[in-house]
Amino acid sequence: MKKIKVCHITVSHTMFDTRIFKKECISLAKAGYDVTLIAPGKNNCKKEGVKVLAIPQWNNFFERLYTIPIKVINIASRINADIYHFHDPELLIYMGLFNLNKKRKIIWDAHENYGVTIYKLNSLKIKFISFVGSYIFSFLELLFSKIFFSGVVTITNKMGEKYKKIGINTCILANYAIKNDFNYKGKSKLSIKPRLISSGLHFRGRGIINIAKSYKYIKQRTDGQIYFVGRFSSDNLKENVIKILELNDPHLINCRVIGDVSYDFLINKAIPKAWVAAVLFDTSDPNNRNGLPNRLFECLANGVPVITTDGTETARFVKK
Repeated sequence: MKKIKVCHITVSHTMFDTRIFKKECISLAKAGYDVTLIAPGKNNCKKEGVKVLAIPQWNNFFERLYTIPIKVINIASRINADIYHFHDPELLIYMGLFNLNKKRKIIWDAHENYGVTIYKLNSLKIKFISFVGSYIFSFLELLFSKIFFSGVVTITNKMGEKYKKIGINTCILANYAIKNDFNYKGKSKLSIKPRLISSGLHFRGRGIINIAKSYKYIKQRTDGQIYFVGRFSSDNLKENVIKILELNDPHLINCRVIGDVSYDFLINKAIPKAWVAAVLFDTSDPNNRNGLPNRLFECLANGVPVITTDGTETARFVKK
């Protein structure tokens, strides 16, 4: 019997992204699907049953919105998949045009509220243009999802409401942890000193600067530690965090900025030693208010209590 061929596509996420590669692509491959992932990287490879096709990482605005998406569409057409599943707002219009005849099955993975993000992060570089772009994207997203796509995958019921409201096939696929990846069996291996951890991708919207500043107050109460484990969105942010920590721990004895690590190290070495985890947000961004990030479940799957920001979906989940 011929396997159903699925092609996942991203131009902005890393090749082995936790949600896309580990939770979606590998799960499909294990379930018997023929899976291909098109993603930024240096070399083609096959890993855990998934064929990975490397595309260049975009370096500027033109490449992000035109050059790389065109390259991706050309590769996708040659694959001739039964189902295409894409993950970036940059690809929305291209995937719609890719399915003008409506013969392909295409899924839009809307794991952020991109319409708001375009304006909030000034993604188009000029505030007014970003505002207009945000409005246009929000309109086209629903129109294309209704006309050209077979359905939408998102991460919480809250984020899925706008799609369901107008009759779009909507699936909620939360970022729950895959239990078999974790060594934790109910017994913690805590650090000797009390340790607060900030894990996963670090960017300003996750309260990273606030967490670094908090060490000043932690130090007044206890001989505790702060560890930042995971990739930073920019070298500048990483340097700022280090400078803030050095104000109260000049030799960085109790404060560590470890940066990017393997997924196994993150969930089975770094997180299990923490006494508590900070999962904080800038709540002016709806993505932060309504999302449930991987790092929340990675901490809970290790029995690590979580401090989070009130008024968020994460807070509702933690309280429950």
